[in-house]
Amino acid sequence: KVSAVSGDARRALDICRRVAEITETRNNTTVTVQDVNEALSEMIINPKVQAIKHCSKFEQIFLQAVCVEVKRIGVEEVCFMNVYRQFESLCSFDGYKTPNITQTLDICAKLGDYRLLICECASNDIHKKILLNISKDELHYALQKIDFD
Repeated sequence: KVSAVSGDARRALDICRRVAEITETRNNTTVTVQDVNEALSEMIINPKVQAIKHCSKFEQIFLQAVCVEVKRIGVEEVCFMNVYRQFESLCSFDGYKTPNITQTLDICAKLGDYRLLICECASNDIHKKILLNISKDELHYALQKIDFD
């Protein structure tokens, strides 16, 4: 069940550790599905996850684009223009008309204001560096419907 929710081994181990803590507080020697569900629910109640869920569709897509670009180049800090190219692809794939660069810079600035992104500078510069201020798992949890049953 844990591996279905998290592809990251460290995150999966964190979940398993939390499940063990929950089981121990109940004075049980056996982990139950209820214990796993409780640990997963705690993660989904995370304030960053809730903030992502309340973002606009384009803000959510932009966060996904940042994540895709980080994975593509293998470095946490990415350039806005490269993220914009990923954003265009994701919008097209989802059937949305891509906002122009100015609108997308505004989206990026809002996400910086929400503290979901860390942006290099306050100016609207297409060469600015962007860094995710959330884990990939938090983004995944926020944007995916997870069935706990």
